[in-house]
Amino acid sequence: QLIITRDSENQIKCKYKYDNKDRLISKTRFYLTNKEFRYEVVYTFEYNNQNQKISKIYYEINRPNSIFKFFNKSKKINEKIRSYEYNEKGQKIQKYNHKTNKKYFYKY
Repeated sequence: QLIITRDSENQIKCKYKYDNKDRLISKTRFYLTNKEFRYEVVYTFEYNNQNQKISKIYYEINRPNSIFKFFNKSKKINEKIRSYEYNEKGQKIQKYNHKTNKKYFYKY
């Protein structure tokens, strides 16, 4: 399943892809800096056996119409940026941001 969101000028802002279990598999963000230059950032997600999201991965950056030829048009990054932990009841108890090294705790 594919869901697309658009801005007020009818330009695509995000694409969300889901699998047959309604889990978010990938999210693509589109950024338009001016009329000539657009780039995309792709995130992928991993799940555990209980269908709980356990990580968000900064997967790819794509510059399809880059005006600077020395930039990579597409670059695979494949860097984990967030991890999630759950308690035995299946409730999310911690989110860890790998970029800032910060932990966020959830209380129930």
